[in-house]
Amino acid sequence: MFERDIAGIILAAGYANRLRDIKPLMKLSGANVIERTTETLLLAGIYNLYLVAGVWRDQIMRNYLFRNETREILYSADESSLSSAVQAAVASIPRNLKGFMLMPVDCAAVKPRTVTELIAYFHEKENDVDVIQPVYEGVPGYPVLFSVRVIDDIMSDGEYCERAFDKFFTRYPERCVKLPVGDRGAAMRINLMSDYELMNIHSEKSDLSVPAEGYRLLNSEDLPLTRKEHCMFVERIAEIISDELYTRRVEIDHDAIRSAALLHDVRYYADNPELAGKRFAFDNGLVRAGTIIGSHMGSGLDERELTEKEIVFLADQYAYEDILVSVDRRFEREEYRKRNDGEALFNVRRIHRTASRIIVNIERIIGRPLYEVLKRRLAG
Repeated sequence: MFERDIAGIILAAGYANRLRDIKPLMKLSGANVIERTTETLLLAGIYNLYLVAGVWRDQIMRNYLFRNETREILYSADESSLSSAVQAAVASIPRNLKGFMLMPVDCAAVKPRTVTELIAYFHEKENDVDVIQPVYEGVPGYPVLFSVRVIDDIMSDGEYCERAFDKFFTRYPERCVKLPVGDRGAAMRINLMSDYELMNIHSEKSDLSVPAEGYRLLNSEDLPLTRKEHCMFVERIAEIISDELYTRRVEIDHDAIRSAALLHDVRYYADNPELAGKRFAFDNGLVRAGTIIGSHMGSGLDERELTEKEIVFLADQYAYEDILVSVDRRFEREEYRKRNDGEALFNVRRIHRTASRIIVNIERIIGRPLYEVLKRRLAG
């Protein structure tokens, strides 16, 4: 569901001096911390996103924004405190919205369902509630959902800080809610390297991105048999490609690749199959697989890299239903079909170029034509 009346603010303007790396770009279960945070909001239906980027703006721009849908960048080189970052973002929020989510970039373990719970409660009580904060076993967490009615309070408070939520709860206790949630990730932040390691462990323990779970979920869905057979065929192709790369010591996540391949078309008939499939995977605990599914049609890929996303995307291009076809032959057919539709033809050619470049990257590693390898191994 597209939440048109609620915006999301991602706060990524801090220095994080106590960490060895740039916090938004640290890896968490195969994705950047900032990608995880953004995905949580997007999968909850919040597409109207605002990013507050400070001292690391250039690095974030280069490594993140080009492949994501953040609508606006709010930036000031001398603003690194939470107070100025929040106020900079809040000042840009249209007053015709109903509310906004405040999400520090390091809240990367929150589940999309937690966000949708907050939104559902807000819609139910929006005339009576101004602030909703999730609480896990007594520990306050994020994101915090605000009504636009509090914007003037935030903008007029020159000492707005992380503890400012307490001011709202003290000043307007009847209009503020601490909502109990069952999501431990809502109460997790990255302030120290030990916090980062703990979040990594939590993410890995709760992630169900394994082939057995992929098969279970695929078989439980009401999809045509031909679509399920296609998914299993893509999984077989992806497995062969990842095996070939693994023998050349390329580090990839086999389980995530196979489970993502099995579920890549689980929402094939949705308006946005990539986003709907990613949401399905996240909601069922397959976070690593969900991240891959979100790119299986070509969005968010980086041709300079060779990751799990590129492998599943390419495997899908080789599979015409449950028949192996060469990528060039497949796209020649697609380009002919779209020859009278300029925009569609442009997109087909763009995806063709992406697939071809990924093949070149793989063949440079394995030293053989990939299509021939697939034919031989599938025949055996």
